[in-house]
Amino acid sequence: MNDPNKIYFHQFLETAFDNGNYATDDVIAFVMPLFEEVLSFHEINLVGPFENEEALFLTASRIDIDESFAHVPSAALSKVKTLFDPVRSKQFDIVGKTRMEADVDDGSYKIENREVLFNVNEPLLHPGFIKGYSCFEILLGHHDAQTDIFCLGLVLGSMALGLNLYDEEDLKLFAEYRGNPVQYNQRIHPTISTLIMEMTELDRQNGCLIYTILFNGYSTTANMILKNRRT
Repeated sequence: MNDPNKIYFHQFLETAFDNGNYATDDVIAFVMPLFEEVLSFHEINLVGPFENEEALFLTASRIDIDESFAHVPSAALSKVKTLFDPVRSKQFDIVGKTRMEADVDDGSYKIENREVLFNVNEPLLHPGFIKGYSCFEILLGHHDAQTDIFCLGLVLGSMALGLNLYDEEDLKLFAEYRGNPVQYNQRIHPTISTLIMEMTELDRQNGCLIYTILFNGYSTTANMILKNRRT
């Protein structure tokens, strides 16, 4: 049940970018308390409740997470890996999945990003981004610290790109540009851009290095960004 005294993250996003995108230091200041609290969950072998949209809310103009909803990890990694079997290649890296529909009568065509999953009630046939700030792995029953990193990356990417991932069109834009966020917002700091790309990699096998770096020094990463941010 919604608490009328709380501003939930999904409510905040409805008008968050009305005045334009956030500066790099504002993005870092907004997300760092969330990063630190989720790390504290992992230190006691819990994970963040990203599957519950009411768990994310604002405290003192910063994003916060309700620790009372933190819970033990769940394991179903075999189901996650099964989704990637058809798209993995020993010879090539698959960097995206799209479908093009052409109309031969009028010469028009439509490109659909297949990495966006709008109907989460249907069986998952391939990995993809879902509306909000959760992860497709959770739908399969798998939720560990690395799953949380993916969700944190969604929050970071959302704030840096000025996109509301509860909105279908914004989610499509995120899926299209997350691999190179600077193409969407040229003012994004290169380190932020790299973090977004690595943290929101659908295939967990492709993001382990950045996860280790991030978890070993949230504050170091933030301070480095702030010292070298673009003007």
